[in-house]
Amino acid sequence: MQLGGFTVVDVADADAAREVAARLAGITGLPIEIRLFADRT
Repeated sequence: MQLGGFTVVDVADADAAREVAARLAGITGLPIEIRLFADRT
């Protein structure tokens, strides 16, 4: 069973987002999808 949900993180760039996603996937054992939420400019 997989529960739905999302996590919002404030990171500098897509590479940092991938690092966070990899850690979360390792901890939870669940697949992680990365989507841009807002433009930081």
